Parts: sequence; C-alpha cells; structure tokens
Amino acid sequence: MADDVSSDPIVKALQKSTIAQTLKAARASLAEPSRPYTPLDRSLFQRPNEGSDPRPSSSYGVDQLAFVRDTFGNSGRPESARSSRSSRTRPDTIAEEEDVAHSPQILRLDGEGGESSGSEELTPVVATPSPPAPSRGPPKPPRPPGSAGYPNISALRSSGGYPDPLGVTDASPRRSSATSASPRRRLADGSPRRRKASQSPSPVARAKSSDALPADIPLKHAPGEVVMSNLQSLAASKEKRKQTDFVAELCERTWTLAVDMKAGKSTETALAPGLLREVMGLMDMKDIKESKLVFKLARCALALLSLEVATQGVSVSGVQAAYQNIAQVLFKYSQKEGYDAEFLTEKLIEPILEVLESENPACSAADLRVYIAGILKNVSNDSANQKFLAQRGAVGSLFKLMDASKLAGGAKEAPLLIQVTAALRNLASNQYKQFLATERLSALTRLMEIFPNHVELLTNIARILAKLTLHGSAVEVSASSAPTAHPQGLGPQQLWPTPAVLVVPSDPEKDQRWHWLLAEHVRQQATKHGASGTWRYPGSDFLEHLTSAAGPTAAAAKRLRVFVEEAAMGYFRKALGREPTLLQRLHVTVASSWAAATTAGAAWQEPHVHPKAALSGAFYLECGGGLQESNDTEECGIYLQDPRPPAGLAEVPEALRKKLGWGEAQKVWVRAGSLLLYPAWLYHSGLPLAPPSGGSGEQGRQRLRSLISFTAAVQLREIAPSGQQGSQEVRRGESDNLEL
Repeated sequence: MADDVSSDPIVKALQKSTIAQTLKAARASLAEPSRPYTPLDRSLFQRPNEGSDPRPSSSYGVDQLAFVRDTFGNSGRPESARSSRSSRTRPDTIAEEEDVAHSPQILRLDGEGGESSGSEELTPVVATPSPPAPSRGPPKPPRPPGSAGYPNISALRSSGGYPDPLGVTDASPRRSSATSASPRRRLADGSPRRRKASQSPSPVARAKSSDALPADIPLKHAPGEVVMSNLQSLAASKEKRKQTDFVAELCERTWTLAVDMKAGKSTETALAPGLLREVMGLMDMKDIKESKLVFKLARCALALLSLEVATQGVSVSGVQAAYQNIAQVLFKYSQKEGYDAEFLTEKLIEPILEVLESENPACSAADLRVYIAGILKNVSNDSANQKFLAQRGAVGSLFKLMDASKLAGGAKEAPLLIQVTAALRNLASNQYKQFLATERLSALTRLMEIFPNHVELLTNIARILAKLTLHGSAVEVSASSAPTAHPQGLGPQQLWPTPAVLVVPSDPEKDQRWHWLLAEHVRQQATKHGASGTWRYPGSDFLEHLTSAAGPTAAAAKRLRVFVEEAAMGYFRKALGREPTLLQRLHVTVASSWAAATTAGAAWQEPHVHPKAALSGAFYLECGGGLQESNDTEECGIYLQDPRPPAGLAEVPEALRKKLGWGEAQKVWVRAGSLLLYPAWLYHSGLPLAPPSGGSGEQGRQRLRSLISFTAAVQLREIAPSGQQGSQEVRRGESDNLEL
C-alpha cells in the first residue's frame, strides 16, 4: 500500500511542489538556529503613524520639488534656473503675476514655436519703438565690383567668413543668432519656412565651441567663469538628453571647483553663489532624469551648500529647503535597489553623512535628518556600501543621534530613531564589532525604556540585538555589560548604581602628532632621570609645567588638557542622563597631573585612591609597542577594586560571589592613545608591563609603559553662560598656535 502511494504520480508531483519544498526546508532549519529575518522594506515607515504627530511622507513626486523657488524665493531666481518644477501647483499656462492689462507684450524669438512646452520662460519685451539696430558684424570692406554684392551673414559664418563679433551677446540665453536686429525681421523668422533656414546651433553646442576655452584645455581644467557660462547655456538648452557626457563632465568640474573652494585652494569663491543657483536650477529641469546626472548634480549642490560663501544672502530656511529637497530626491532613488551601487560610485554617501553629522542649524531639521537616515538605511543593504559606511564611522554617527540625555520620549523623536535603528540593523551583522562598546549597547536598551510602546522602533532594536547574537564575542560582551535592571514590587532593588569607567580613544588622524610629542618627552625624561627606565614626575603639575614652556611640547600638553576636560564633561553627560540644566552649569578642570614610565618586570603598584578629587584617570602614551606600529595590539591594564570592602567578606559560594560582583575587582585593558576615566574614590592599581610576546616593539628601543595621570575637579557655575554646556565649550575655542 505504501509502495502504491509512493509510486503515485500525483503524490510525486505534490512532493515536488513549492509548498512541499518550503515545508521541508523549514523542518530542516529547526535543527540549527536560523538567522534573524529582516524584511527589505525600503519605505520611510513600515507601519501607520502610531502617534498624533505627523511623520515625514514619502508619497511625493520628484517633479513636485521646487529647488530654486524654495531656496532663493521667486525674486532671487535666475532666468536659467526657472523651469516647470518651480511650483508644485504650477499650471500648464503660466500667467504673469502683474495685472494682465499692464503686462508687457510677449515677443517670440527665433526658433520658438507658437506653443509653450511649460518648461521654458518667455522673455517679456515692451512693445515700444525700437532704436536703430546696432551693427552685428565688423565693418565691411568696400563693395567689390559686380551686381551680386556680398553673401548674407549666415553664409559667411557657415563658410568661415566673418567671425562672431566680440562683446555682443543675446538678451536671452534662448535667443538664436538673428541675421537682423529688426523686430519685424525676427517676427517674420518665426514662420516655419524661415525658422528652418535660420535655425542657429543649440546653446550647448555654442557653449562648447565659443566660451573662450582654448582647444588644448579640457573642460575638467576649465576656469570657473567658463563653467558658469556652460551651466547657463545648458539650462537654456532643449537638448540635455543628447548631451549626457557633456553634462556629466560639466557636473564633475563644478564639483571639483566646490571642493577646491572648501579646501581653500581656489581663488574663485566669488562664483560660488552663482554656481549654486545654476546647479539648483538644473535640478529643477524635467528633462534631466538619468540617475547618474541627478546624483552628480546632487553632489555638486551638497558641496556648494556646505560653503558659507555660497549661501550668503540666502535665508536659513532657504538653505534648509535646499537640503530637504535634495534629500527627498535621493531618498526616492534609494528606494530602488538598482541604485545602491551608484550612491557609492558617485561619491554621494560621504556628503550625506556630513549633513547628518553637521551641527549647522540648516542641517539639524528633524525632517531632513529623517530623510538622510532613511537614505542610509536603504543603501546600507548593499555590502560594498556597508563596508564604506563602516570605514567612514557611520555607526558612531548614527549612535550619536540616539543620545538618551537629549531624548524625552516624545512622538516627534520617534521617526528619526526608526530610520537610525533600521540603518544600524543593516550594519549589525557584518560590522558587529563596532556595536560592542558598552555605551552603544546601553543606548539601545535605554531607547527601549524611553519608548516602551513604539512597536516599530522596538522591532528594529530587537533585530539589531538578534543579529548581534549570531556572534559569540557579541554575546559575551552583551552579557557582561548588561545595564542595571530596576525590578519593581517585592524584588531586590538596585542601589548606588555607579557610572565607573569611560574609555575615550583618541583620533589617530587628528591626535597622533601631539600624542607622539608627549610620548617622546616622557621617554626622554625616563631615560635621563629614571632608574632602570622607571621614572615618575616629582610634582603634581606636569601638564601645567609643560604648558608654561615654549615649543611644540607645550602645545601638545595644552591639547591633552582640553581632551581630558572634554572627556570629563562627556563622562558626566552620560552619567547624569536627562539633566540639561545641571550639565550647563558644570565646569570641569584638570586639578593635578603627573607622568610615569615603567619597564617590563617592574613592581606592582599599590592600590590607592585620590581623596577629594572628583575624577581620576590616565592617558596612555605607550603600552610596550612602538608608536609607529599600526598593528600593535599590546594594551595597558589597570585593576579597579570593588568600592564596598565588606562585600568581599560575605560567606557565599565563589560562583555566586562572582555572579553578584561582591568584592570582585575589575581588570580594564586599554590601547595606547586611549584616555581612561573613573571616580577618584575607586581603589585602583596599574598593572605592570608584560614581557614581550615575540618581536613586539621597535628593535633597539626599550619597551615602556608610559602614561600621564591626572585628577579632575568639578564646580557649579551660578548661571550657565549663554550657549555653553560646561567647560568644554570654554576650552574648545582656545588656540595653541600650532598645527598638531
């Protein structure tokens, strides 16, 4: 019977069906943990609005955006930037704003038909008697003998006769070269028969041939004025789709000019406002729809908007509108998977991240950040984009937007956090190591506390944590850094929660110079004054002593002081959470400092505290490896004792003691170039430098564990200075007159 069923062709067909194969795969997947499923939803939001406040919408059309009008206003729009996109409700026939009875008569130009396509502006000409037409060519030589006379001007131009006159330009970029300045002649040329005979080259062709650019200089090296002229001619052209390569090359040159202006390498900054207007005008054009060109224009616009000189005279709301429109266009493209690679190849991800990271008021609008984060969420589905975002530090930038101290749990905050967590969700699998910092894991769980009823946000956070659990090291870190719980009811309550340790790594690109200067200074002092390489500064004013001297080392000491005070403010900002009023009154200063250096095999340091000080810490200069070794993995260690001495006396099983953390010392390891902060009342002891583990350190150079230790004092101001949040704002503006 069973054989009969198995041989039944209908049963075999059912077994091969999609449903049967899916069920078979599902049963097999139960044998091992499956990967968390993340739907590839590229919409702005996955669920209807859960609050009363409206969210930014993605149900708009790109053609509805008005770049020039929204940025500069109607009065500031250049002719070349006007288009049918200049109004979201613009009718097909454009009426003049003034009274029709007093409006100027419209005079059609050469090459214009009787109908308007809606994508161009007509040039108003007042119907008044025209003066005698100016000469449109150089004086003719004496008339040669014969009755035929001279050929007409167009024939001369086409056959290499008289050149175009210098200093004479058309009144409108759409105006074709007329053979006569007479209005009657121009009206007559409007007929189909004459139009065909007198049609002039396209504006783009004229721009490419007559913009005073020498033949041996390519467009990529053209000066700014030539680029501006080409942009203006391009805006007036009806043949943009046929000039794709030229438009792309022109965009690249415009972007290069903007980058040079931003880097201070260009003397043509006066052209920046005009370039911005022309680029925004081109983004308004309907006939530029190819993604490559749209992306290049968007990159140009973002580069120009970042220049203060380019936005002079433009209101903050206008600059905000420009960023918003660009973000909305790019978000529309990011919704289609096929454009992911172009975001990277067209170098758009970097400027998008810069907008997200910027503290400029024009870049801090909530809706703008929602669209920017939404773009990153969509394009981060691509593996190449994920790699670039990780190298660029996008994970850290996204986590900064989740700072719990700046969140109140309001409905207006949720839309941005939804996009941010969705982007992090895409990066969590392959870039999981960047999520393992304690403060980042805590930020995720803190969001769950602040928004306990927001399903979409909680779902994104759950997906991030689920992806992290696919990696064993992430599971271990998550378990060891679990945030303090707050059980309710009759259960044990957590008391005396202690923000204990903050590790702040320095930026290798920005801080390596002063880090190296201080490390060399301490090494020299240890070699000169130390016993067997072990040395300690005799006083408690090491940084102050160095700062009072002259030279690069003094500037390096000043940089470290600022770095310490900013890190201390960051410590209190994280510890206090939502206490902005108190944070604004805090003033943190370095109270004392000293330097020390030890060699391998030195004695253990005695556990100690620093009475009366608020914070203590150290900046680690060397941990045995050479400063120039980029692959150095050696670390400096420190013991932090449990501040509850009686906890270690409790008679409980050792496994339980470790689980509860009663009397357990914590060992902290940090790399050279890192700053470690902790409460000064914690008993701490520096671990000795371990012997070399095979080739570590520079040959012929003594291995040292060197550091600069310090204590920090905290005071409260009576009234917080306007616009400042603690002492880091006071110190940041000071100049050390040295590039380090």
